[in-house]
Amino acid sequence: MRRHLALSFVACTVACQVVTGDFSVSGGTDSGANDGSAGSDGGLGASGSSSGSSGSSGSSGGSSGSSGSSGSSGSSGSSGSDAGQDACAADAGTGAVGALGCSCSSANEPACNGNAQPARLLCTGGVWVSDGTCPGGQLCDSQSGANQGTCQPIDPVCASATPGQDVCSNATTAVQCGPDLLSDSPVATCTLQACVSGACTGVCTPGTTNCMSDTQVQTCGSNGQWGPATTCPAACVDVSCGGVCVPNATQGCSYWDVGCGCDVGGSQTCGSNGQWGGCG
Repeated sequence: MRRHLALSFVACTVACQVVTGDFSVSGGTDSGANDGSAGSDGGLGASGSSSGSSGSSGSSGGSSGSSGSSGSSGSSGSSGSDAGQDACAADAGTGAVGALGCSCSSANEPACNGNAQPARLLCTGGVWVSDGTCPGGQLCDSQSGANQGTCQPIDPVCASATPGQDVCSNATTAVQCGPDLLSDSPVATCTLQACVSGACTGVCTPGTTNCMSDTQVQTCGSNGQWGPATTCPAACVDVSCGGVCVPNATQGCSYWDVGCGCDVGGSQTCGSNGQWGGCG
């Protein structure tokens, strides 16, 4: 009976250890303890053996992804009314000028839609309205007076210029174009120089000549610089070609040389002025 109770006690002890996960077998060389841990998906696993190997539960995997960042909102565009106000606030130019659609104060006043422009304006109901467009070769006159707001012919000197630009009206005169390119005013008269791109420059007056030697002449170009020398038919006298003979040339007089100033058998030498000298 006492042996039977002892065996029952041993069996009960073993069973309790299995349930609690703490199982060991005494008397072996190795002892093993196995803690069963629960995974995130939950499987309870515990195993025990006399060999002492441990059992592990499976773990749940994947970490959650981070959320994407939100996009930035677009900037708002400017309103059309703001753009219109900016255009009206801009400087329209000098004289009787305005901007189409912008406010005006003098009823029925004629004006131009800016300087050097073909568009004409008329103040109507407190607003600049179109009053027509000038034909080719003409622009609106913004200067006060009888021609204000009318079409006038473009100044030929300023046809390719911009308002206020200095240009050359001829080889030696610089002028400034008016605000509407309809007129010009003098700026400078070049002395011993040329007018180039609206300014005096160079060392000579275009078209003038100068003697390089007794027989060679130079001509000043449109840029105010002396050109290459050319040979005169006879002599270069003062600043141009002239005379009747080449300097230092000689001629003998014979009975038939009516123009020779010497007696028959004599000779003449041409001077630096291109004229025959005395008899030799």
